[in-house]
Amino acid sequence: MTQTQITDAVCHTYTQAGVQLVLIDEIHRLNPRTTIGAQAAADLLKDLTERLPATFVYAGINVTDVENALDLHHHKPGTLPRHAPYLHQRTAGRIGSLTRLIRQAAITAIHDGTERITKTTLDAAQLDHLAEQHNRPTRNR
Repeated sequence: MTQTQITDAVCHTYTQAGVQLVLIDEIHRLNPRTTIGAQAAADLLKDLTERLPATFVYAGINVTDVENALDLHHHKPGTLPRHAPYLHQRTAGRIGSLTRLIRQAAITAIHDGTERITKTTLDAAQLDHLAEQHNRPTRNR
């Protein structure tokens, strides 16, 4: 089977079984700068999180928090966790959408010279298609 066929089979099986929680251990082994194939594994996990109606929990040793990895000179640690409900709603709880949102806001912060992420920069960031569809207002009939 190809990787795509395996992924499709896993998604089908998990959906049919009603899996609601997926635990991923040893996430520290997925550092794409040091591990061969880690980027492919990270891409696979992103694909699974977008296709499965389940909560994913990641565990690992000495895993750097996303906010600490931003390396923005004026960003205040703790800003992102304070916006957790907003971030979850905006990204529909998708880890891929969340990382894209934070990355876009960080790029904006670097380009505009503020070197910090605020709710305003998060609001201005464009999301991927799945998250944008989730956040599209519904029309009343």
